[in-house]
Amino acid sequence: MNARLVAKGRELIIRMRDDCKPLNLTEYYKALNESRQRDAGLSIIMKMSKDVQYTNTLGANNLIVRG
Repeated sequence: MNARLVAKGRELIIRMRDDCKPLNLTEYYKALNESRQRDAGLSIIMKMSKDVQYTNTLGANNLIVRG
């Protein structure tokens, strides 16, 4: 996993990249709604963030979080 934290003025940007299996966001949200205990960390980050973008490109998961 590769992670980078960037500060642009008052905005923080976190970029995470890994080569694990692709994250299926539809299944993730379905599981999250069924059980709030599962993956609580990612849920908290998404609620506190201004913008979250996910892509899977060339076998790499890319998650960009702006806060």
